Amino acid sequence: MICVEDNRSPEEQKQPEQESPVSQQETAPDQIGPEDTADSPASGAEPEQEEKSPVFQVTFQDGAFDEFGELLPAQPVEPSPATQAKPKRKWGWLKVTVTLVLLAVIGFICTVVILFMADMMGVNGNSDPITITVEPNTGLNEVSETLHEAGVIAYPDMFKFYVRFMAEDDVTIQFGEFDLSSDMGYDEIIQVLSTYNRSDQVVRVTIPEGSTVVEIAQILEENRVCTVQDFYSAVNSTDYQYSFLTEEVLNHTDRYFLLEGYLFPDTYDFYVNEHATEVVETMLDNFADHYTSEVRQAVEASGMSLDQIVVLASVVEAEASGNTEQMANVSSVYHNRLGDSSTYPNLQSDPTILYAENVIKPFFQEDDGVIDEQEQAMLDSYNTYAGSGLPAGAINNPGIAAILAAAQPADTDYTYFVTSSDGATFLYASDYRTHLANCEQVGITTG
Repeated sequence: MICVEDNRSPEEQKQPEQESPVSQQETAPDQIGPEDTADSPASGAEPEQEEKSPVFQVTFQDGAFDEFGELLPAQPVEPSPATQAKPKRKWGWLKVTVTLVLLAVIGFICTVVILFMADMMGVNGNSDPITITVEPNTGLNEVSETLHEAGVIAYPDMFKFYVRFMAEDDVTIQFGEFDLSSDMGYDEIIQVLSTYNRSDQVVRVTIPEGSTVVEIAQILEENRVCTVQDFYSAVNSTDYQYSFLTEEVLNHTDRYFLLEGYLFPDTYDFYVNEHATEVVETMLDNFADHYTSEVRQAVEASGMSLDQIVVLASVVEAEASGNTEQMANVSSVYHNRLGDSSTYPNLQSDPTILYAENVIKPFFQEDDGVIDEQEQAMLDSYNTYAGSGLPAGAINNPGIAAILAAAQPADTDYTYFVTSSDGATFLYASDYRTHLANCEQVGITTG
């Protein structure tokens, strides 16, 4: 506790405490204050130098510093003994190592980025032409390695990463020969590889009668005409303008391949790397050339549409196995069954089952191997044991002999037939008992 001694005169102590400090201090210079004495020197005389006691004095009560200990201003403060410095831990080498590692990592990343950008933009390359060949069904891994080995790109893994994750559009690499250079950027390389590039080289291919779309696609790809997938897409296009491709054909949703049956079997000269649409158009043109007035009249006389004749002709082609002499008789069996649907509700053609199981079904099983209800319905629509009448679509691409046989069947009462395993013998019957005997004759056991 601090006490302040009051040195004011009794008169000053009587003044009210609220009095402004300013009024207390404003004293005329010619007035004598309470502390002045009679012995004070006259005005103008040099005052003697006397020690004046301070107006305010501060005193401390006893024990005021007990809490802090005795520490008087005059008492010298002894410095505390120096504390011994603790030895620093030797972590310096670790900090240096971590720093160097970080700098190395950052430097490596920067180097990779710089190299990637340079390769991506073709900065370090030149304009010397480099020709590469991409085979059908070549994947991105193989194409990247081919580009690297040819010197078009420096880093195949970076190119693959760019194509998969950084290219603006989905990339579809064509096959064939392409002229590139090492100063091309990735985008330019992708553009060239994705562009249809037909070669001047011509190849001759033969499409046998009775070939399916799947078989034709394989023949074309093996001869480097077009890829299987491109051909499938072209076969299911509805952009073709031909009088025989009616709505009955193009709007038939139960068909897996819309143009199956109209790809006329023949020997063709195609360009290597020819566009699949042009290949299909060439085959359709050939069908139109063979659909002469004679064939048209035969179709019209049959009372069936051209599409129905084509579907039936594909069945006749498969059953006769190319034996044109037997095609009219085989056709008569199916015409007789179609004409008596109450007795023969099903055509019961084995090739239709094989087409559904061996041609269509594998496409349905590609993803998960499961056949859903809609897919099974399509398979049944081709199966002439499960459904009535003609199959949903053609089961191959018949020749002109089978088309004419389908339009002009032989005049018979046959409703059954069987062939030997080598296809050389054909036996016909008008009733089931005779048919069983014919089956036994050629060594076929019926259930």
